[in-house]
Amino acid sequence: MQTAVATDAKGRVGSAAISVSVDQTAPILNVESPRGGQITRAAWVDVRGMVNDAVEAMFGAPEPQVYISVNDQAEREAVVADRYFLLGRVALSEGLNRIKVRAIDHLGNERAQTLDVHRADTGLAGLLIVDGHHQTGPGRKELPKPLTVLALDKDGEPVKDQQIEFVVERGTGSLSPNTGQSASGDANYTARAISVRTNAQGRAAAWFTAGKQSGPGANLVRAIAPMLGGEAVLFIANTQRGVPARITADLGLNQIAETDAQAMEILSAVVRDGGNNYLPNVKVEFRVTEGAAFFADTPGAAAAPDGQSIVVTTDKNGVVGVRPHIGSEPGIVRISARAATGDAPSFDGPAASVGGASFVIRAKKASDGPATFGGFIYSDKGAPIEGVKVSIGRTPLLATSDDKGYFEIGNVPPGRIDLFIDGRAVNPSNDPAKPQWPSLHFEAYVVRGQKNELAHAIYLPALLVSEAKVVGGAEDVVLTIPGLEGFQMKVKANSVTFPDGSRTGTLVVSPVTADKLPMAPPAGGAQFGVPAWTIQPAGTRFDPPIEVQMPNSTLEEPGDNLPVVQWDHDLGQYVPMGRATVSSDGAWLLTDAGSGVTKAGWGGLCRYDDCKTAATKCPECQKFENRGSPPCPTCVPDPAQENKMCQDSPCKTCQGGNCKADKRKDGQRDTRFDVNVINVSFEPKLKELYKGSIASWLGKMGGAELSVKGKIAGSLRESHICCSKREGALSTNINIGGDIEIEFKWNWLKAPGLSHLAKAGGVDELGAFTKIKAYFGTAGTGGELIWDECERKGAGSISYGGGVTVALLDATIKGTAPINGKEVPLEFTALSFGGGGGSSTTASPISKRALRELGDWYWNAFFKIGEYKLGDFKFTLVNVTLSDKGTVSGISSLGNL
Repeated sequence: MQTAVATDAKGRVGSAAISVSVDQTAPILNVESPRGGQITRAAWVDVRGMVNDAVEAMFGAPEPQVYISVNDQAEREAVVADRYFLLGRVALSEGLNRIKVRAIDHLGNERAQTLDVHRADTGLAGLLIVDGHHQTGPGRKELPKPLTVLALDKDGEPVKDQQIEFVVERGTGSLSPNTGQSASGDANYTARAISVRTNAQGRAAAWFTAGKQSGPGANLVRAIAPMLGGEAVLFIANTQRGVPARITADLGLNQIAETDAQAMEILSAVVRDGGNNYLPNVKVEFRVTEGAAFFADTPGAAAAPDGQSIVVTTDKNGVVGVRPHIGSEPGIVRISARAATGDAPSFDGPAASVGGASFVIRAKKASDGPATFGGFIYSDKGAPIEGVKVSIGRTPLLATSDDKGYFEIGNVPPGRIDLFIDGRAVNPSNDPAKPQWPSLHFEAYVVRGQKNELAHAIYLPALLVSEAKVVGGAEDVVLTIPGLEGFQMKVKANSVTFPDGSRTGTLVVSPVTADKLPMAPPAGGAQFGVPAWTIQPAGTRFDPPIEVQMPNSTLEEPGDNLPVVQWDHDLGQYVPMGRATVSSDGAWLLTDAGSGVTKAGWGGLCRYDDCKTAATKCPECQKFENRGSPPCPTCVPDPAQENKMCQDSPCKTCQGGNCKADKRKDGQRDTRFDVNVINVSFEPKLKELYKGSIASWLGKMGGAELSVKGKIAGSLRESHICCSKREGALSTNINIGGDIEIEFKWNWLKAPGLSHLAKAGGVDELGAFTKIKAYFGTAGTGGELIWDECERKGAGSISYGGGVTVALLDATIKGTAPINGKEVPLEFTALSFGGGGGSSTTASPISKRALRELGDWYWNAFFKIGEYKLGDFKFTLVNVTLSDKGTVSGISSLGNL
């Protein structure tokens, strides 16, 4: 993993990463036919076998190339696919034919095999192929032509009424003596072998139904005449790949990532047909369904304009992968993947795609400061293991698990790390009375400044040290697991190289609980068969590979061929070691000749439960529908939900099976999800606003009072706004306003020397007052300030103004009056006259010019005689008001009593 980190002038950090592997390993090559030393009367042979580039790029790796020559003549290139190779009808000369097969990967790593085949023109009885060789058809379908042979005696004459046995040697196909039916007449019966007698012309035929597995030479049928003797013949049939039936998540389906950076682990998915064949060149759409994330353009694939989806194409292994960019907000990010079922560019429509692959990313905010990394280590029985040493590759960092099985390492570098779990440290002396534990390497991910932990605990199996054996000598050695009948690993003589370079030593294989491996099985939805295993010491190499026999505990059908993988500690990934085939009686699986385990570590047989990995819950806008062969629940677009609201948001509707922002809803506010709603209001304690010299001056005047009161009120309301361009955009509305009122009142009757007038006349207030009032803002004045995040622009209006009111004379008597047993305030103003004026303005839309200009000016004068107030009751004898709007006079109406 190579990570580039960029920091801008404001300290903002972004990063991107790529994975690079060093490949110095030649492809694994096994020539299955013809066999070395074979004698044949045929003029040609098919050269076929298996080729496996064990170390290849995670995505987009080309197939290895296979070249074949005879007697050092010009090479011909074989067809390579699905880890098979085939070159048909290679001509043979009479006598010795030396066939050389050469496999080379795209980096030039090469492996070769040489074998001799003798062609004898006369004197051999046997069979010749007449028709039906090299056919191609769909899986589980009968081929259009029968497999036909001609039986010849040693003189080359046809032999009638001769028993011919047809046997399926590779693949899950079946045979029948008649077209359209099985050997028993029962359509559900599978015949792996049948006998047919030759007719008068010496010919015999069998009808073949192709198996499910694709690839050149994936179906083999052997025909032989037991009573005639001589050589057998092989029919080859090719199975066509089907249409996409399922897509399953592979890498990165549950990971931790850092905000404002690319996901540290690639999100990969695998597309397969109903026969579990990997499908190349299939379009796959990855889409962000929840959280802050986006895709960027990559070579050969352009992201959608909103960055919320990208379409990429599967490679030769049916694998496709992307690495999304995580947004600035921490939280859960969910991404789904679906595969197109046809060539049309659209994924929408009931049958246009298959889905079900989903990924969850927990985005954490990176921060300054050290990062830590911790986790738990248990036995495969769930008991904590104390004393396991945990270190990080290429650093001195080290921790040891405590009595609870927990470890924590401080000051861990951010990004991808190589975690080494050394269970051997628990029992360094290898005391046989104490359990011994294996070691393993795998990669983990660290976010800056965060407390990072393993997504799940690590479970270590106790090593079966009692079953350890010395290997590497001059004889084959068989390793077994007690209690697992039929399981064995055959270590070939002189095949072992231990990590320290020695050629002999002790080796042990131990079972691993399949669902408690720290590294998930590869290839999207695969499960490990029984058992998964660990071979220790890790890193020991085997050439030729270990041959593995396993019980067929999951009842795979006879002839099925499943991949065997091994965890490569150096590469940090599972490496395909070859394949294993189910025996004809269905009892065992045995690794194919030339394949098996080449490097010790954690591994197992990968198998697929056709429906176990199917989706258990469909996303909104989709529904379950049985797809594939056999049919499994698959998520497909639900036409009944099309254009309906989804994710409880009026901004989104179901479109082609996905919940998307609907452009038709742009600008609509979703007030149900208002955020950041703030209301503020206060009125100051007025007496505290003027003290000192002002209070002293008012005291000298006598009867003079100055009062100040005011209020500020405001609100901030953010509402989600429908915005197809920026999902999650907010509309911000600000209302803020207030007023201030200053009143100066001089009651002459409280002035020195005049208080006796109040006592004599019964008047409480006689004097003048002045009020100055100003207001500003939007609250209560019909305006608002708006910021539209979707359109990135603002709008709004604001009002402000002020005025002055002066009473030149005001004579008032105050008291109380008993009403219904209560004292009610009583106030009588004998005479009051004065006037005032002011201005107000409203700016909409807001502009500098509008804010500088005052708008409506006004003035008024008033004259009141005999205003009487008792509680809520009010009566005015004479009320005259003169203003710029006109004159109003008369007797006021009664108030509410």
